Amino acid sequence: MKGKRKIPAAWLALAALLLAGLLLGRACAKKGPSAARKPPLAEAEGIDLTYLTFDSRDAKKLEVRCAESRRGEDDTLWMSRVKATLFAVDQLDEDIRITAAAGRSGDEFHVLFLEGDALIESPSFKLSSRRFDLRSLELLSSRDAVDVEMKTLRAHAARGLVFVIPGKNMKLLGVRGVMQRDGEPFAF
Repeated sequence: MKGKRKIPAAWLALAALLLAGLLLGRACAKKGPSAARKPPLAEAEGIDLTYLTFDSRDAKKLEVRCAESRRGEDDTLWMSRVKATLFAVDQLDEDIRITAAAGRSGDEFHVLFLEGDALIESPSFKLSSRRFDLRSLELLSSRDAVDVEMKTLRAHAARGLVFVIPGKNMKLLGVRGVMQRDGEPFAF
């Protein structure tokens, strides 16, 4: 009859060390950046909220202020008396100022909905409507009627607009207005 094999203590210690490493690795993976990360707007609730976002060169890109804010169940931030500035960085030539009676945001302000006497203006244009959507700080749209004022143009877009901000491309839907060309007004 053969005797029992003895497992050297060094092998047992190595197996215990590997098991502990595996368990520690799994625990760290669960508590990594994605699991430990708070909901994007978890801290943003209260009175006189100011939210800032920066570009890759640490230049201020967006500043949102509101008189009052509260966080909804789905981490949507509901705001009243919204004032925001989209700063002239990246492909923007000038600051864009935004005001609205109310707004809501999610996904760390990559999606911003503005409602109630919404006004968006810069030195070169002015847009006003009941409601606007701003996505990724690049695409501004509205399905409601929009009044547009520029240096040589005044128009009413009855079916809204789509404005790609970095490319400065604005599509007005159902538009009527007056355009100045060589000092002469032309209705369209």
